[in-house]
Amino acid sequence: MKLTMRKYQNIDDLWKIRAFLREVFLLNDREEWSWQTLRLDYWYGRIDLGRDEPEDILFIWEDEAKQIKAALTIDGKGQAYLQIHPDYRSAELIEVSNSSLYLGEKENKTIEEAVTHMGRDKIGNHVQTFYIKDYFFSINTKYPENMQLLWEHSVACAFASQLTAEELGLQLEDDVFTIGLLHDAGKLVLYHYIDELGKKDEFKGEISKKDLAKALKINHARFGADFLKMQSLPETYVHTALFHDTIRDAENNPDMSMTKEFLVVHFANLLVKSMGLGKAEIKTVEKKNMNISINLLKLSPQMINNIILKLSQCTAT
Repeated sequence: MKLTMRKYQNIDDLWKIRAFLREVFLLNDREEWSWQTLRLDYWYGRIDLGRDEPEDILFIWEDEAKQIKAALTIDGKGQAYLQIHPDYRSAELIEVSNSSLYLGEKENKTIEEAVTHMGRDKIGNHVQTFYIKDYFFSINTKYPENMQLLWEHSVACAFASQLTAEELGLQLEDDVFTIGLLHDAGKLVLYHYIDELGKKDEFKGEISKKDLAKALKINHARFGADFLKMQSLPETYVHTALFHDTIRDAENNPDMSMTKEFLVVHFANLLVKSMGLGKAEIKTVEKKNMNISINLLKLSPQMINNIILKLSQCTAT
């Protein structure tokens, strides 16, 4: 099933979103996992009182039959609620729950059993990767192979971040899975930007692979930080995007807080490179920088081996 994401367009969409929220609320045994219809009505009735316009905060995903399968509502700075139809991608989630990574005593056959077995947070992480992957590959770019490798690296970094936090038993304020998934968001922005400039012939010809790689290396951190800041994401997301390749700059920056989340994603990013996931290669200077986060997190060789083993299972599913 292929989904198409779009912004809210008119009052017809309001009624479709309202019906969708009601349907999912009932399918989820009246569990309030997202906005209620009453909350949507209350919000919509206050638009003329200085609230955001609906097209700025309501987004939907539709299938080929124009049926809503997911809705995203933004509610205040840094808060967003994603509601997904329980039937969507259930088969894929059940398959993941039965993989070697989450192996249990019996095979899961329903989405309810998968949620119980894996836990809602891990189910949420997998669903999130489905949607962000859809967004990655919805962008019309001349570099599909590069986008595929970027995606493979990003999702591996997300799982490595989650596994590292679990191995250390950390209780964190921000979700390292999502931070890891978005740490290279600047490259996604730049691919899109470079593609648009190429269509306008701003480069007076084709841009070489060498120049493309150089542009990404120099600019992706700043573009990523600016992009995540525009999305009103917490500072940890922004700082991680800005300094994940330059931890020594982070150490010397008085405005930078070396949070556990940042250190976890910094380590995870370099671990993924060292394993060759996404065809990335780790450089000598990066190996030295990796030791900084290893020491600050107090990661033992046995812990690192445990993370590598579990990450290999993640990336194989």
